[in-house]
Amino acid sequence: MIPRIQLVYQLATMEVEILADIATNSGKKEGIATQARNDSASDSLLKKNQ
Repeated sequence: MIPRIQLVYQLATMEVEILADIATNSGKKEGIATQARNDSASDSLLKKNQ
């Protein structure tokens, strides 16, 4: 038997790692989406100015 406190600690550590992964991935996706919006905005500005 693994002591209960060790199990609780392991679960809490896993949960923190998962939450960190989710935060990192959503940050990356948001960054990509923002970059795409910025690119399309600058493209349309360039076309207007030509």
